[in-house]
Amino acid sequence: MLGWIKNTARKSEAAVLVQQALDHHILMGMKPFDTDKVSNALVALVWDRKPELFEGKMGKRPHKMSVAAIALATGLHEFEDGGVAQKTILLALGAVLMEIANNGRFYDLGGADQWMIDRADQAYGEISEKLQPSQDAILGSFV
Repeated sequence: MLGWIKNTARKSEAAVLVQQALDHHILMGMKPFDTDKVSNALVALVWDRKPELFEGKMGKRPHKMSVAAIALATGLHEFEDGGVAQKTILLALGAVLMEIANNGRFYDLGGADQWMIDRADQAYGEISEKLQPSQDAILGSFV
């Protein structure tokens, strides 16, 4: 019973971080999705894929920041249209990764955390690169 409560609390903490990052990066005032629902769904999606990792059965439970990062990285692949939703998730993931880069030394991050952060960073780079041509086309018209 206690494990279920801890798991629910950890999921909730990570989902709140995801939602805050998404809400902060809503593009042009357009809300492409319900951030509360998407946040919870993304955290549940990654959690359900590897419950033994997130529930601490393979060692220390991951930090909520790394869970938020991998959830947002997963969201990049769930919204692969290059539209406002994917770009909002990309901005939110960038903010989470920047927070980890700047303040990660203050978090008690373990090996699983670093693995998730590395995967999230890789996804961020891949999607950023894929979206770059459309951004170049827009910016090129102003120069």
